[in-house]
Amino acid sequence: MKSIKLFIAAGAIGLLGMAGLSSCKQNNNPESPENYNGQTVKSQLLISIADNGESNALRMPSKIVQEGGLADFRGLDSIRLLPFSDAACATRTGKTDIKLNQLTKGGLKTTTSNAAIYENVQIPLGTQYFLFYAHAIDSVVASKFAAGSDNAKHFNGLLEANYLYPNPATTNKSKDNINFSLVQIQPTIETSDTAIGVNLATYMASIANAQIGGGEHEQWSTHSQAGILALYENFIKMKAGSSHAVLSAVTDLYNSLKRYQAEQVADDGVVNAVITAILTKAEVTSTLTATHDAFIDTLDWKSAERSNYANYPDNIDLPEGAATISWHAGTKKFYVGNSSVSLGSLSTIALTNFVYPPSLMYYAKSAILTSDQSEKEHYTGDVSWWSIKSNYDDGGVVKTSTSSVAIADSINYGVGLFKSTVAINAATMKDSKNFDRSVNIALKGLLIGGQKKVKYDFTQDGTADPFTLYDNFMNGTDSVNKPLNIAHGTPVTNHTLVLSTADNSTKSDKVYVALELVNNGAAFFGVSEELIPTGGTFYLVGTLDVAAQEAAKPANVTNHPAKYNIFYKDYTTTANFTIKSLANAYYTIPDLRTEGLELGFSVDLAWTNGMIFDIDL
Repeated sequence: MKSIKLFIAAGAIGLLGMAGLSSCKQNNNPESPENYNGQTVKSQLLISIADNGESNALRMPSKIVQEGGLADFRGLDSIRLLPFSDAACATRTGKTDIKLNQLTKGGLKTTTSNAAIYENVQIPLGTQYFLFYAHAIDSVVASKFAAGSDNAKHFNGLLEANYLYPNPATTNKSKDNINFSLVQIQPTIETSDTAIGVNLATYMASIANAQIGGGEHEQWSTHSQAGILALYENFIKMKAGSSHAVLSAVTDLYNSLKRYQAEQVADDGVVNAVITAILTKAEVTSTLTATHDAFIDTLDWKSAERSNYANYPDNIDLPEGAATISWHAGTKKFYVGNSSVSLGSLSTIALTNFVYPPSLMYYAKSAILTSDQSEKEHYTGDVSWWSIKSNYDDGGVVKTSTSSVAIADSINYGVGLFKSTVAINAATMKDSKNFDRSVNIALKGLLIGGQKKVKYDFTQDGTADPFTLYDNFMNGTDSVNKPLNIAHGTPVTNHTLVLSTADNSTKSDKVYVALELVNNGAAFFGVSEELIPTGGTFYLVGTLDVAAQEAAKPANVTNHPAKYNIFYKDYTTTANFTIKSLANAYYTIPDLRTEGLELGFSVDLAWTNGMIFDIDL
């Protein structure tokens, strides 16, 4: 199995300990954990980090995931070693964790094994195994963004290490108490969170209910002209509830009604009432064209209304397609979709379901090697970690005579990497009405379904409902929600940290991924012939399907995780997205946990250095 060499700087980390000049009190068998009474050996602890090559990273987020090797090494922070006496890591040899100071790149002492030395570290007698955890240092984030800001959270990621951080004082902790969970962007939805959304829904309802009197034929909903009534029926079907989507919808409606009025001998009073309702919050900012048969006005929020109607749901850090509304015929009102909203046979994602990507963490579960001699002298010059390990021949248990301790296995990363490329294969594509459309789009974000918390060993827990991971910090940008243009023939690349998915030995699991894209070209029709306006954010969905791709390319099934996990700790999963059609574009985000999605791309998978998906959209 090839490790995460495409992913990170450190393929292996070894820990060594050199005993101090004296030990604590002895008992009859101090190395036996059942006789452990708090004895430790004061040690000199050494860490070795193997490099996997020089950096070819082109953006700061590549440095966050350390794809470029030691040149991108961010260092280790919050280092914890949990000592055990058995391979199952069931019996602690020390009541508290071993805590090491932060390690920076400048603290590495050798050229090949990249050693760092810690003095006066207490290692419990009887230790035979370690669990190792560490965070990557966040100094890159601190130099760019305010602590706790949305930019910082998306840039660096967040991962809650439950029962490990921030409570290191907890004693005798069991590995089974430790788990790692993703952080919800909006764990709860308060009234203040959706205040702008409620305003937008109320505004939409006021337009839908426009009338000039109480008579049956004086309301928009009962208009006698079939075309005007059709506009009403389409208007109340609207599901997209973002500020941009609402403004785009009322702009299109306004222009349609103005064209209708231009063809009438006398103004239609009901149509004028609808136009008046539109202009209570929005205003015409410019006229681009004005002829008898066609004119297009531009609408924007009035300056006095902007703070109450603009920038939703970006104001609560959620993707634009997360904002939804739904019409209730009985009350004749639009309601904000705090939870999921029906999309026919599917539904949207609840606002609380979105999570930040995980932060970069290290993990190992390993036996130790020991020596009665100091091995510090081997940490000089050009020497490999593997040659250093060959000096250990005194078994694998810490005794009073132990001078050096080495972790036998390499320390790898607890998270995985999803490396995606996005390309368009033609300058012109078909939409769902089979119209040819010039393609001018930009990548704004990625959404990955099926993400759950993981256990102490960073394998999926599987007990909780899955979340949707939202990565909106794209390559080559310096802020969230900053789209990256996709030129024909020039793919763009992005890196997203992910947690392991479930064991997939039957190859039956699927993971749905959505690309968040911005339409910078002409309006086009997507799923269910829904109009995606100019400037609108839309979503193309694809599935990462192991069985389908293995069947297509069985000869390429190499170097995959042992149980065919689609994402796995210390592995790179690569997906190459090729957009070939606009017909299956969604205007709102469908639930990425469900079957029956309109797929915007197919997948061609090969298992090389992790999984590689070639995906047509």
